[in-house]
Amino acid sequence: MDIIGRKPTVIAGSEDYLLDIQEQINKIKESNTPSTPGESRILKRKNTEIIQLNNIHEEKSCNEKYLFKSESQWRVLWDLLIIISVLYEGFIIPFSIAFNYTLEGSFMYLEISLSLIFFIDIAMNFNTTFFRSGVMISSRKTIAINYIKSWFALDMASSFPYEAIISGSTNTFKMLKLIRFVRIFKLARILKLRSIFVKIEEIISSELFSVLIMTTWTGLAILFIAHWSACTFYTFSNYAKHLSYNSFIYNIELEEEMQISLQEKYITALYWAFTTMYTVGYGDLHALNPYERFISIICMAITCGYYAYLLGKISSIVMTSHQADQKKRDLIIGVKRYMKKLRLPLELQNKVKRYIDFVGYSQESSICEDDVLKLLSDNLRDEISSRTHGKVLLLCKTFPKFFSLSSITSITKLLRLETFAPGDEILEEGERSRKLYFITSGSVNIFHQNTGCTYIILNKNNIFGEIGFFAGHRRTASAQCENFTEVLTLEWVMVIEKLQKQPEIFELFRYFKSSCEDSNYKILGIKCYFCNEKGHVAKKCTNMVVSSRVDMKTIEQYRARHRMINPHMGTGPKRKIRNFKYKFNKINRVGLMREPEEQFPENLKLQKKIYDYKKKDEPKTPYRRERKASVQVICDDSDEEEIKDALLIDTKKHNDESTYLCDDPSNASS
Repeated sequence: MDIIGRKPTVIAGSEDYLLDIQEQINKIKESNTPSTPGESRILKRKNTEIIQLNNIHEEKSCNEKYLFKSESQWRVLWDLLIIISVLYEGFIIPFSIAFNYTLEGSFMYLEISLSLIFFIDIAMNFNTTFFRSGVMISSRKTIAINYIKSWFALDMASSFPYEAIISGSTNTFKMLKLIRFVRIFKLARILKLRSIFVKIEEIISSELFSVLIMTTWTGLAILFIAHWSACTFYTFSNYAKHLSYNSFIYNIELEEEMQISLQEKYITALYWAFTTMYTVGYGDLHALNPYERFISIICMAITCGYYAYLLGKISSIVMTSHQADQKKRDLIIGVKRYMKKLRLPLELQNKVKRYIDFVGYSQESSICEDDVLKLLSDNLRDEISSRTHGKVLLLCKTFPKFFSLSSITSITKLLRLETFAPGDEILEEGERSRKLYFITSGSVNIFHQNTGCTYIILNKNNIFGEIGFFAGHRRTASAQCENFTEVLTLEWVMVIEKLQKQPEIFELFRYFKSSCEDSNYKILGIKCYFCNEKGHVAKKCTNMVVSSRVDMKTIEQYRARHRMINPHMGTGPKRKIRNFKYKFNKINRVGLMREPEEQFPENLKLQKKIYDYKKKDEPKTPYRRERKASVQVICDDSDEEEIKDALLIDTKKHNDESTYLCDDPSNASS
């Protein structure tokens, strides 16, 4: 096959294109025929193109060295550490400012460690890629400029170690209070929490995780609003107390007749915050001076606004979910009315209802694939098809063995998803169809059409239909769904239309057909479901009757049919076998002679086959003839030689006398 002049269908400049070019060059080098001058020029040009692409790839790798990708797993874990650190700072800083709490000992070392973590985060942000207009930017200069213009000033102000300055300073008390209030700039990182949560939610695209993120964000917002309100209220109340105003702290101390502890002050202030937030105003603790009233007004305004936003968001989520459920219920009601109008059987109506429920359940949390692909460019569609369907297509070993990489990339776009209900027949033995099936969920029963013998049950990541697809032969078995099953299908006609500009594809399929003329499917890697040998199918396997893969239930069904011909077969205790010499005739035969109508009253097809077989093989041994007729139930498609081999019948001819095996001499004379 000459594929030199074929232009690759993958994206130029990508790694797939590089591999495709290398594949073409290797095929030319491995061929025995010498290259023509034209082929030599093409080979030289391809080699030059590979060198250029390698240089670009090396330059890109060098530029991206020691850079953190914004969507990498390690970066997400680091962002989670930053979230925990910011939440700690958001709690401890307002508390220490409002209640004049000085950090000492381990808390001081923890604060210094958090400042160090924030400085490391600044350094990492200078080396983390970002996306602009859907393109990942990996230039260090562009990354630095973008970070300086966005979050650098805020991160620097929130990372400064103010605690070290406060502990080492010998300034006056007022200066210390001023520096302590400057620490409030460290809370600026809280503004980044929302963006970090959104980024993590986009990376971990799970509906359950999205609900968890929204719930966590809502709970944290309520807790921090209450905490900050309590700290602010206590700060202004304490300030009013120093100005000789009546305040709630002064009243509490008068009631208790003692100085209350720091924990009691904080719990009391937090209690005021929650009662103000949830009761919108007046309670047993209320504002007693203008400063406290001012803070109460601000707290109630912020809380009312946030709760209005929260209730609106929750109601919209509930309405959206109810809309989907209502649409599904209307669809089911409409289908039921339609089926009742047609007077369909109840069993069929339930089957249709279960199918609609399954399809709706499998698609309720996802959008249509075609709608997504329409929004994307051709290159992105090709890349998505290669990523999603490429692995599925490679389950069939014939594709990577005989097809090029560019051909496989083109074929991946032709796969179509189909859904089947339990009991649906996908294939029927003997039909002519050229479809290949890849199971993505569910299970499929592969069985013999006439007898119902189960060959195998295929599950997820199994394929079937290769013989009809590649060789164009009739189906050698039937396929029926065991439960709700989703399969990706590939039609031969669509493959030919897609690759019609490649003449080697037609030669390849002709080669498949000629190689499989004698039912030898080694070229396709077909294995027998019974003996697991390559080259033949289970229908033609000589070990079909004694195969250990046949279900015991099926074997018992066949034994029951055998006993209808020979009631003594396989019954009673095992006894010692004795050999006697008798004439082998119709009189001394073991078993009862019955007509096919008595043996199989409901199976007219089998009765006709037995009569035809008796007419064909009339003379000689009636006992052997009855044995052959019984095996015809299982091996109705096998020839006479295969039946003899399966039953181990002695083909040695006897003239007058034969050796006959029986359990008792009396059986022979009866």
